[in-house]
Amino acid sequence: MKTVRKFMFETDFDDAPEASPRGPARKVKAEAAPVVEPPPPPPPPPAPTFSEAELAAAVAEARASGLKEGISKGRTEAQAQIEAQIASALGSITGDVAALTAKLTTDRATILGEAAGLALAMTAKMLPEFTRRGGLAEVEAVIEQCLVDLRREPRLNVRVPADLLQALQAKITEMANAQHFEGRVTLLSDPTLSGASCRIEWADGGLERHDTTIWQQVSAALDRCLTLQGIVPVPQPDITTSAAETDSIAGDDDTAATTRAD
Repeated sequence: MKTVRKFMFETDFDDAPEASPRGPARKVKAEAAPVVEPPPPPPPPPAPTFSEAELAAAVAEARASGLKEGISKGRTEAQAQIEAQIASALGSITGDVAALTAKLTTDRATILGEAAGLALAMTAKMLPEFTRRGGLAEVEAVIEQCLVDLRREPRLNVRVPADLLQALQAKITEMANAQHFEGRVTLLSDPTLSGASCRIEWADGGLERHDTTIWQQVSAALDRCLTLQGIVPVPQPDITTSAAETDSIAGDDDTAATTRAD
């Protein structure tokens, strides 16, 4: 009696060896497989074609575009050139203005200095005439101020140029009374004085007014003013004030006139 064996599905048909072909089939398999050539590439697309109108339009468009680009480039270059010229001109103008300003400053200083020198020279020339016309008033003003400030002094000695002595003699009493001066005023002619110069002395002091000193003070003040403005001070001119010689001056003796306030 046969034994029945259960089918276990253990057979793998994938790994089963191929059956050996027989006859002509084996021979065909033994021959090499033919090489298959790849298909040829597709032919290139046909070249585009344009009509004459399209070509003319394209040329006109290209020409217009080139012209526009050229004009824009030309304008840019021209603008850059103009700006460079303007910058160069401004730089030149700035330098010229600086040089002109420096020259104007120098010229101004020169003109002011020369004008100041001319003014001093003219004043020095005219001073003698000014002194002749107004010297008496200047001396009277100094005397009157002393009569006011020194009202209680017992004695004042007033020395004046010889050419002013006579005119002052006629006024000194009136001047002393007007200022309520309580002492004695003595007028003396001093040959060392001229113009509107005078010298006043009292017991413990004195004062002097000299044309030369005043002139030097004026010149020094002008020099300080010019120096502050950066201008070289001008040379101080010499001044000469003529003092008339009178017959009342004899040798080195002083001619005196004394008055006492009432």
